[in-house]
Amino acid sequence: PPYEKETSIVADYWRQIGAIPNQQVLSPALNRDTEYRAKSPAFETADRGSGDGILPTFDGRLHSLPENRWLGSNVAHFASVQLDGLIDRLYGTIDEREQGRALKEIGDLLADELPALPLYYRTSFAAVRQGTHAMIERPAVGPRLICHMEN
Repeated sequence: PPYEKETSIVADYWRQIGAIPNQQVLSPALNRDTEYRAKSPAFETADRGSGDGILPTFDGRLHSLPENRWLGSNVAHFASVQLDGLIDRLYGTIDEREQGRALKEIGDLLADELPALPLYYRTSFAAVRQGTHAMIERPAVGPRLICHMEN
């Protein structure tokens, strides 16, 4: 099942510091049960994406609650008025320098508060034909190959 290996590794770390974890890999049905996940008093390992795509996970205005039928993206119920303001600042300006400053402050706050602990990063590789020349970075979606073939 997905995340079984990751769950075992994390549980082993908890055991090493004296905790007694009750590890559970959610069934597909329980994983889709947003109320169950929002009410679960657990440490959750999950793939959260990258870049600013992770911010809804920590946005205090997006809690998963009965009022929104448990559909909020912040299932861990992390709350920080300061972070919410920084998210607004990030998305409220088109000035790249200001966005950079906001992102740095967001990174600093998340590093200090540690609402999530990155365990690993996934990498993707692609096989390409000889003669491929360029790879470009598109921050919104990550690196993508742009192929320029020699004739």
